Amino acid sequence: MRPASLFISTLPLAFAACMDVQSPTTPRSAAPNQPVISAAAAALGDQSKSIYSNFGPRLTFDAMPTHTWITEFPAPGGRVVSQQFTPTRDDVFSAARVALTNVSGPGLITVLLHVDDQGLPGAIIDQMWIEALNPDPAVYVAPSTRFPALEAGAHYWLTVLPADVGAQAGWNWNVIGDLSSTNFALFQGQGWSIVPDQTRGAFQIDGQQARAQGPVVHDVSGGGTMPFEWEEGVEKITYTVTAQQMADGSAKGEMLFRAHDLRIQLKGTVTCLAVVNNRAYLSGVLTQINLPYEASHFALALEDNGEGSSATGPDRVTIPLLYDYYERSIGAGNDVLAARRPCMGSSAPLLEWTNGNVQVR
Repeated sequence: MRPASLFISTLPLAFAACMDVQSPTTPRSAAPNQPVISAAAAALGDQSKSIYSNFGPRLTFDAMPTHTWITEFPAPGGRVVSQQFTPTRDDVFSAARVALTNVSGPGLITVLLHVDDQGLPGAIIDQMWIEALNPDPAVYVAPSTRFPALEAGAHYWLTVLPADVGAQAGWNWNVIGDLSSTNFALFQGQGWSIVPDQTRGAFQIDGQQARAQGPVVHDVSGGGTMPFEWEEGVEKITYTVTAQQMADGSAKGEMLFRAHDLRIQLKGTVTCLAVVNNRAYLSGVLTQINLPYEASHFALALEDNGEGSSATGPDRVTIPLLYDYYERSIGAGNDVLAARRPCMGSSAPLLEWTNGNVQVR
């Protein structure tokens, strides 16, 4: 393995192609007699928490098969749709509700929340998952994993895309006549562009008031060194990780990674932590990187196998996965570690940490 390939994945988690099933540049409007569908009670949520919505009453939307934007896993020439919204009040983002239909393939969906960058989708501030879609159109809830603060009057963007090869999903249209002006963007391989006069997909943004962090729910720490074998020798790798998950779902902590002979150093701030049994999945924002790649986020997994004589085996850790501006994976590894978790959008193999220790509590 060459130094660069230690961090370059051959399976990027990228944007999906997205197009109108009839014509991506033809103006659309809501016809008065078109079929509509109302959300199940569980998907309605508390409407008082809504800070933006283009659904009809009780989350109604257009259920006609041809009245949808098709999104699919990245392919040559594919496109992605993102839609802008403006919160009605200052609040903490808690969830997105989107009208979707499973067209074909696996139904795992990635939902991205962006800040606005000069009228186009900018940096990603939240990444969420919808575990599975059904063939029939319905409203799905994508809970926040980072709980970013949203400002009234500021512009944000929401992007929806399948996360599996061969998958296609439809983002169903709204029924209130919401046509795009400067709030509908296409990504076509080179960058975002605004497309006016489109019937926008139906979605809602929910918020919640900021809460005190409250008690610590999970506490994760790890430190030490490990040898990493590759075709040119053995590299000494050092980790230092601390992370805490609070009762309101927020997370904090730090990550330091060093590959000594390769003179690689990464530092990051933890923004998401999920604990599943004896494993901790965490991700965050890079604050220092000396690699020639435009990486802005990292993801890491730790496994605690006990202490001293009661240990069932060595603790384990992954090489950090790195993500670029659009959270496409440029990290190492493509082995399946576990089902995708909110704090680890891709996976890497767990390596035995023979000279280190992990505590997941």
